Amino acid sequence: LNYEYADLTGGTKDANGRQNANTSIVPPLPEFKGTFMLNWFLDKHSASLSSNFYSSVIWDNVLVDRYSQGWVAPRKIHGQDIWNVQYAYVLDQYLDSQITLSAGMTNMFNTMPQPTPELGVGAGFESRLQDPFGRRYWVSIDWSPNN
Repeated sequence: LNYEYADLTGGTKDANGRQNANTSIVPPLPEFKGTFMLNWFLDKHSASLSSNFYSSVIWDNVLVDRYSQGWVAPRKIHGQDIWNVQYAYVLDQYLDSQITLSAGMTNMFNTMPQPTPELGVGAGFESRLQDPFGRRYWVSIDWSPNN
């Protein structure tokens, strides 16, 4: 329920639910994190749907507005729920080998990071929690010889 650490003054602080930007010890620690996965299999076909969730954290960094952009410090960095999907088909009678063809989508709903007024941590977002790349597609061919 809590994650305590000794700070530089010797005092104890709870890092749970905080960004912990200026500790140099503790990463951002959402109070709640979770993973949901649903799998489906039928003969040589398989599919999965997954979700990775974390709750918001209190923003505790120092506001940096060197170019007078009008940044306002947020009260918190919002939580995210990232959904992924994939499909695979197995060719198991091919030249005494097994070939698996897979395709999928990461970050299905194109969730983008929350902009924050900080430099160095992630060039304007909390890079230890959030991913700036948005929706991505992928394809994979896996070969297992002599099956």
